[in-house]
Parts: sequence; C-alpha cells; structure tokens
Amino acid sequence: SPETPKPRLATLSIALPADVLSNCQTLELKTLLIGQVARAACIYEADEVVLLAECKKESSLGPKAVGERPKAAPEDLFARVLQYMETPQYLRRQLVPMHAHLRAVGLLAPLDAPHHLRQRDRCPFREGAVLDRPGEEACLVNCGLPRPLRLDRPLEKNMRVTVKVREPSFSSS
Repeated sequence: SPETPKPRLATLSIALPADVLSNCQTLELKTLLIGQVARAACIYEADEVVLLAECKKESSLGPKAVGERPKAAPEDLFARVLQYMETPQYLRRQLVPMHAHLRAVGLLAPLDAPHHLRQRDRCPFREGAVLDRPGEEACLVNCGLPRPLRLDRPLEKNMRVTVKVREPSFSSS
C-alpha cells in the first residue's frame, strides 16, 4: 500500500511576472498560456500563484488620444482566468461572472484538481456555493450533487463554502 505523504511545513508558491503574456498576440494564446501555468500549479500542488505586476512609469508621450481605451493590465487577465480554473466546474456559472477576459476559456481542458469533485465522487467534504435562504435559520448550498444541501445556518447568497457531507446526501433519489 502506498504511504501517506507527510504534510509540507512550508508554502509552495509559484511566482512569475504577469507580463509574460506580452509574448502572446491573441486572447486565445494568452488564455492557453495561463492554462498551462494553472496545470503546472495543480500538478506540483502549489499553494499559490504570485503574479508580479510591472512597475508603471509615467509616459513622456503626453496625454492619451481622446476615446483611447486603457489597456487591461495583464495581471487582471491572469488572475481572472486562474480564478475561473480554480473554481469547480459546477460552481463556475454561479460564482464567476461573465467577463471579456473569459471569452476563450472554452479552449482550456479541465484541471481535474482534487477539490473538483464529480457528482458520483464520494468525499466527506465538498466545495459549494450558497443558493438562497428558505428561511432565517437555514440556507441551500449547491455542492454539485443531484439536490442542494440544506445547512442549518443562514449564509450570504453566492458565498463559497466547504461543507461536510453525510452519506445519505449522495443518493440520487
């Protein structure tokens, strides 16, 4: 039988400059590069990805032309796509709002991270998001199961939570 791995005593971080995206010419290529970073972070069980933002210097070219749109910062794109990929698939529609940066995320393969459980997977804890409150003392949570789970405490709608699941909750009836 395989040995249980020992817990790490330190945080494993991946740090990279957000302007690494400047080599990519299209949103699709940028999204694919971010997807590769996310996959590497998942494979090597990184605890965090640290994005180093470029230091902005004042332009000596004078004011921008009227109507010129400011360019989106690469760290914003990076963070938004990483957040999308880190969110379990069954929670994305609820927790990650539509945005132009996410236009090409359909090109990315799912991460299949340990906390991205499928409906049939049995695990004592599941990621979820609060759907609504049927009363003052309870709320319903989408945990990717056939039916929402009821929690006996009021929580804010769309709050991301980790729920301890009892075995009967897994039944599809």
